[in-house]
Amino acid sequence: MRSTRTARVWVLGLCAWMSFATWAAEKPGTPPAKDGPTDPTPLSYEGEMLVVAAKATEGGLAQQDMAPFGKSWTNNAQALWTPTKVGSALSFPLLIGMNKDCYYTVCVAYTKAPDYGVVQLTVNGAPVGAPFDGYAPQVTHAGLVVLGNVLLKKAPAWNQFQFTIVGKHPASAGHYVGIDQLKMTPSPTGPIQLNPGQVVPVVPLPKVIPKVPLPLPKRVVPVLPK
Repeated sequence: MRSTRTARVWVLGLCAWMSFATWAAEKPGTPPAKDGPTDPTPLSYEGEMLVVAAKATEGGLAQQDMAPFGKSWTNNAQALWTPTKVGSALSFPLLIGMNKDCYYTVCVAYTKAPDYGVVQLTVNGAPVGAPFDGYAPQVTHAGLVVLGNVLLKKAPAWNQFQFTIVGKHPASAGHYVGIDQLKMTPSPTGPIQLNPGQVVPVVPLPKVIPKVPLPLPKRVVPVLPK
């Protein structure tokens, strides 16, 4: 039987509902709509919740206490995925309880470490931004990495998120991935792809005023007296 975990997330004083379901053979059913759809709002998802919501093709998946490494991690925890090879994938479905499809700017707070690999995020089958290299000589928080904008589908449709191992740094000892947080903000800029860490300012487009030819004045013919 498919289990479902629903978390109420408060971001910037706005309330949004997110429902996460474990991967199963059966198709996801129609989500509960007791609160009804809302306008698109910022969303935040703690990485350690992947342990109950995601499925890995190989490698372990567990919550990791990050307190020994500093105070940069939210809730002092992350999701630690331990794949062993290129091509391994970690995926989970995400339900957005909003009243319309909307473009969102997707950001991921990754961890970097000596045994971490290069990971690519895809949403609904499309890559979002460039691959992220998680290698660093010491365990460190990478900050909130801006990946790109993606069109998220409104409920009852499910949005499929997937992290795929695409390589590793020559100095890295493994292909592991650490995820602290996933954040998404409604974006008015549409389908713009960003590089990791790059921020594209929103610049309003100028209004285009069509040129309409003015009518020519009527020719006046003087009336001569008889």
